[in-house]
Amino acid sequence: MISIVPFTRRPGAMTLTLNRVLVGVSATARQPDTRFARAFSDLVASVERAFRHEENLAEATGHAGLGEPRQGNALLPGALHRAASQADSGAVAPGRERIAAWPDLVSLPRQRTRRAR
Repeated sequence: MISIVPFTRRPGAMTLTLNRVLVGVSATARQPDTRFARAFSDLVASVERAFRHEENLAEATGHAGLGEPRQGNALLPGALHRAASQADSGAVAPGRERIAAWPDLVSLPRQRTRRAR
């Protein structure tokens, strides 16, 4: 099961957005293979919206060093898109692997950004 705990420590508007994404990750993981491709595509769109929202908030508040988070935010959706394409073709294993690795995948760029501050 995916844990929401790491993101509840984040202050501000992103906590709710990230928690919603995590709920989507958990719901997608529970989908049978016959429904997985559609659920995974919806999850990818949700992740992209969340990252765009985060970037908009950072720009609006004048957050310094926005480049590195943007690079990190571009890597994860790219990996998810490749898995979504495979799921659409009937190969759901790569998508399920990305979901299983979700906590590690999503935290890496953010941990580097937090250390740089």
